[in-house]
Amino acid sequence: MQQQGSWVGVDRLRFDFTHLSDVKDRELDRIEEIVNGYVIADLAVDKKEMSLQEARVQGALAFFAEKYEDKVRIVSIADISKEFCGGIHLDRTGFIGLFKILHESSVASGVRRIEALTGAAAYRQMKEDQAVLESVALTLKTTKDKIAAELEKRLKAVKDLEKQLGSQRLAGIAQGLDQLIAAGESHKDIKFICYRIDNADMDMLRKTADMIKQKVPKVLLALGSQVESKANLVICTNVAGFDAGAMIKEAAGEIGGSGGGRKDFAQAGGTKPDKLEAAFEKIKSIFKTAADKA
Repeated sequence: MQQQGSWVGVDRLRFDFTHLSDVKDRELDRIEEIVNGYVIADLAVDKKEMSLQEARVQGALAFFAEKYEDKVRIVSIADISKEFCGGIHLDRTGFIGLFKILHESSVASGVRRIEALTGAAAYRQMKEDQAVLESVALTLKTTKDKIAAELEKRLKAVKDLEKQLGSQRLAGIAQGLDQLIAAGESHKDIKFICYRIDNADMDMLRKTADMIKQKVPKVLLALGSQVESKANLVICTNVAGFDAGAMIKEAAGEIGGSGGGRKDFAQAGGTKPDKLEAAFEKIKSIFKTAADKA
């Protein structure tokens, strides 16, 4: 790791450094702990001017391939840090008061950035965070130390309910399956079905496709859905000579996405759910062309 840049204000800072991956939460916690340990220790910040050669002999760190004069200013803190620097510094680390990391992010390939607050700004941020936790605890009717457990319990209940509702909806689709199949087109001896089931995730579309395949000896079907602002699309067939994976790649562009899969089943996602009908028409055209050649 090597420093790549920094900015220091009255109550906030950013620090850029080389790192090949994101810094994990536990590592950020450890950084906070170490820095605040130095703050609490109230270490002296020593500033000296010396020759460039002497500074290098003492092991002072220089960054960014900067050019330095023969006389340089070295800032050091005990045996923790010794750097070339011409900026203004506190006399003691204790003057920082408190160090609080806001977030860590990527600024370039292989370069990460940590942004943090100090002093009163860091304290205010911690109080705001505490207020949010208290509000969440009040909403969940629990205590702050039990928020995570309560959220986990409620999320499990939501997932169980979604699973139950999904099963009920799938059962409803199964009851109307014969009508859905009858509404499909026949081309030669192959049934072609396009059907839209909004608010159905990929799993529900796949299960519906499996049910239809079991009831129809030769079928090519396309099922689509809109979930919020996203489009889902699946193509499924049990007819030899047709390639669902190739078809989905051609049709996926209609819904502003991409997809892939096997010859018997393929899926795609996109950002244009309003174009599902256009995707169906595209698949219908591909199917009829392939069927005529078969």
